[in-house]
Amino acid sequence: MGLWGRFWNVMKGILFKNVKHMEIEHAEAVYDSAIEKKIERFHQLKRSVGALVARREKLALDLETARRNLKQVRGDLEGAIATNNTQLGPLLLQRQEQVEEEIDRLKAEFEQSTREVEEYKGLLIEMEGSIKVLKMEKERSLAQAASNKERIRIENEIAGLSVEPELAALDNVREGLSKLHGEAVVSRELGETDLDRQLARLQREAAPTTAKSKFAELVKRSQAGQEAVPEEKAKAAQQQAIQKTLGEQGK
Repeated sequence: MGLWGRFWNVMKGILFKNVKHMEIEHAEAVYDSAIEKKIERFHQLKRSVGALVARREKLALDLETARRNLKQVRGDLEGAIATNNTQLGPLLLQRQEQVEEEIDRLKAEFEQSTREVEEYKGLLIEMEGSIKVLKMEKERSLAQAASNKERIRIENEIAGLSVEPELAALDNVREGLSKLHGEAVVSRELGETDLDRQLARLQREAAPTTAKSKFAELVKRSQAGQEAVPEEKAKAAQQQAIQKTLGEQGK
């Protein structure tokens, strides 16, 4: 196969795929077209059957007329035989044979026409039934398709994949509000950070003063402790001297 042949096959495949996709997307139009075509064929067949019925009715009338003519000819022939009318008798006999042949032909055609009418009437009934079935199939299929599309739309909405303009706009609003909330949170966090930094700076600046105060307090406490020790020793020595004096007097 040449290059152009392969290219044509590819193009036919693409075209067929696109046409098939369009037919699926416009299923209602495809169903309507098929139904209209069936209805058109139904009416065409109905007109044909109508013509067959008219022909059958005409054959029935012609057959009835021929039978009346045969009855009349037979009567005339009997009269000619009774009167021995040699001139009219043979003509009437010939006429009787012609009418009998005509009756046989009309009878055969009438029976054939009757069978055709009944056959095509059955076909009309089948076609009418198929049209009703196709209409019901259309309603059922379109309802199912609508249900499936709605289910897919809901699932896409839940999954955040909806492409409908209204839902897409709503998603944009939600996203915008979420971003606005995020900006507010960031601003609050930045504000808290600045305050924490200010407090930390104040604590660092106050740290030397606080340390000096604590150190002075420690020195003061230390000095107070050293002064208290000699005083306690003096009191203890005085107490020992008193006890010693009392002991000597007791001797």
